[in-house]
Amino acid sequence: MFNPFRNYMRSVLTLCLLIISLSQVSAQYILDDFRKIKFGEHIDSIYVDSKKVTFVKTQELSAKKAFTIPGDDMYLGSVKLKRIYYIFSESDRFDRVAMVGEGYQAYREMKYILTFKFDDPELKDLADGVQYSWNVDGVRVYLTYQPDGERFTVDIQSDYELNESRRKNQSVNDF
Repeated sequence: MFNPFRNYMRSVLTLCLLIISLSQVSAQYILDDFRKIKFGEHIDSIYVDSKKVTFVKTQELSAKKAFTIPGDDMYLGSVKLKRIYYIFSESDRFDRVAMVGEGYQAYREMKYILTFKFDDPELKDLADGVQYSWNVDGVRVYLTYQPDGERFTVDIQSDYELNESRRKNQSVNDF
């Protein structure tokens, strides 16, 4: 027997489920910057809050183009960091940030922040510690903990050229 109310409710329910599923897809987190510095930006054209960012070259890392920012905020949430390194490609484009911290409690808090932000990580056992990794829309995030020195690092690496190409190709309107 045909029941118009039942068909109407079925249509409304289907529409609600469709809207919910679409909102879940569009809510995917995009990691395209660190502290308002966009991955892929040229070192000479980086401004934050209308102020040119001053980078100081450092020899503390093996990366050829590693820099620090004088007076940089050494907290990420409640986690106190020892160092934050901004690393640039051979073409002087921002493509990586590395953070160093100490202490088991700070490491646990950092793991919580990253897991809350990016969901459950993959775990890899290392000879001298553990490494958690996330892949966030083409950006790789690594949290490495070395228990012998109670030191941890967070390494965020962007392949901005691949990501930019992917974004352009996803918005093709020719057909």
